[in-house]
Amino acid sequence: MTKNLVMTAALALTLGTAACSTDSTDSTDAAVSTSTQDTVQERADAASETAHGLGSEIASQVVEFVADEDGGAAVYVMHEGVDHQIAAGAANDAGDPLKPDQAFRVGSISKSFVSVMVLQMVDEGSVALDEPLSTYLPETTVGADTTIRDLLSHRSGLPNYTDQALFFVQVASDPSHEYMPDEILADVADAEPGPVGEYAYSNTNYVLLGQLVEAIDETDLNSALAARVTEPLGLSETFFETAQTETPDNLVGGWSGFFLGGDPTEEFLSVASSSWAAGALISTPQDLAVFLESLFADELISAEMLTEMTSDETYGFGILPVVFSADSTGLGHGGAVPGYLSFMAIAPQTGDIVVALTNNDSLNADQLAAEIMPLLE
Repeated sequence: MTKNLVMTAALALTLGTAACSTDSTDSTDAAVSTSTQDTVQERADAASETAHGLGSEIASQVVEFVADEDGGAAVYVMHEGVDHQIAAGAANDAGDPLKPDQAFRVGSISKSFVSVMVLQMVDEGSVALDEPLSTYLPETTVGADTTIRDLLSHRSGLPNYTDQALFFVQVASDPSHEYMPDEILADVADAEPGPVGEYAYSNTNYVLLGQLVEAIDETDLNSALAARVTEPLGLSETFFETAQTETPDNLVGGWSGFFLGGDPTEEFLSVASSSWAAGALISTPQDLAVFLESLFADELISAEMLTEMTSDETYGFGILPVVFSADSTGLGHGGAVPGYLSFMAIAPQTGDIVVALTNNDSLNADQLAAEIMPLLE
């Protein structure tokens, strides 16, 4: 990824203290730390003093957005070939300052990665978009007659397993339980399907696509992801959270009402395993930005498959249109799991990228991104 300037502003906002730092190629360094800056506006002003130009505007926006909430937000912005990496708030219940390069659980952004792997298989000739799932998973009890195209675009009519009665109650009741994909799918095996061909978002589609990836590559989902996406792109901190993966040292803790209190080591297996291919990805702001830039540079899939992926005005294949600015439409995805909200988007016409990740599910990453995007006009 092109980097003419790297700007990092780590803004510690705990116990009424604001601390800011920037590192850039023009060797400009600044730091502010004072116990008198105990209002959101004062902290935003302090953030602006430690950065320059667009970076200072973004830093101020992020500080004001986080305000006095638990947790915080990390943002990656690429504009006109310059990237800005900014974080504000707390990384965990110990109050450690959130850093721009820390790892987050990014929820349904997972779907963009799964979609890319499936489309790579289409490029290779091992999967066809208009073939039914049973061609590749002959023993599946859910979605056997559904085409790969309809799974990718949420037009399968298959019920969403996360909408089933008591699903989240069951997941929260035993945080250490490891859900298997077939156990997840069993919740909708007898549910009434909706109309095929009509858009209806369903996490069930991407659990089935995760099984497809494993069947075609004859390996587990993380090994397929590493071989196809993360290793070629050098994304060392992006993977699906499973019982077999280790919690990364730089994972931020999440806040979610009674369920999570900011401890990154708190048991999360039931949530991760029940999300799986539909939403268990862990990543960093920069890894997500590299993924988007590489995807739209035709480095991951063919131009033909990229057109297939992005051509629908409602929801393509693991990606959807977003309003990037008054003059620009972007493409991206959002995500949500307990304690974490996420958003990523790219404007293909300009190459601008915005990634916003939060570790408190009352801090809306979509809203933060929407507040930042006008700054790029």
